[in-house]
Formats: sequence, structure tokens, C-alpha cells
Amino acid sequence: MTNSRPSRSSIPERKISEVLKLVTEKKVWYEAAGWINQSFFQGRTSLNEKKLRSRYLEITQRRNKIAHDADLIDGDLEQRRPIDEASVSDAIDWIERIALAIAHVVDDQE
Repeated sequence: MTNSRPSRSSIPERKISEVLKLVTEKKVWYEAAGWINQSFFQGRTSLNEKKLRSRYLEITQRRNKIAHDADLIDGDLEQRRPIDEASVSDAIDWIERIALAIAHVVDDQE
């Protein structure tokens, strides 16, 4: 039996976009960025679709380095990338924001 799932457990944002196109015609990443601007930052930020996708990509790439490469610095088998509690909490907060925003956009009937 072969495994048809991707070898990495995080999902690229382009795949998320492809799946969302099956259930909505909305520009989900664009609308999600606007929802995050209003809901979390009360319009004080200029988060746009490109920046939101980039933030998601940064988080998932770091997650993959931790999970698949032991978070080692490229070319060094002993030194790991620095990480602290604040950056971990920030990444978790962003993933929650992105998930909530996408759910809101997809669920919004307007």
C-alpha cells in the first residue's frame, strides 16, 4: 500500500487556495488579510494578501526545518537555529489568526 499524502505534514498555501476554490469563489487570502486587519489590529495595520501568505509560508518553513531537519543550521550538524518562547507564541498566534480568518471568510454568506 502506498501513501499518497505529501511527505511534509504542513500544507503549502497554494494547496489551501486550490481546495478553497472548490467551495467558494471568494478571494480568501485577500479577504482573510482584511479580516485580520480589522478584527485583531482594528485597522492599524496594512496586512495584505501577499504579506499574509508570506507570514504563513515563513511559519510553515520554520516548522518543517524543526520537524524534518532537527532545526540545524544549514551545513552545520551541531548548531541549531535560535528559538525562544516569544517567537513560538507569535507563530501560534498567527496560525490561529489565519485559521479563524479563513473560516470567517468561507462561512460569511455575504
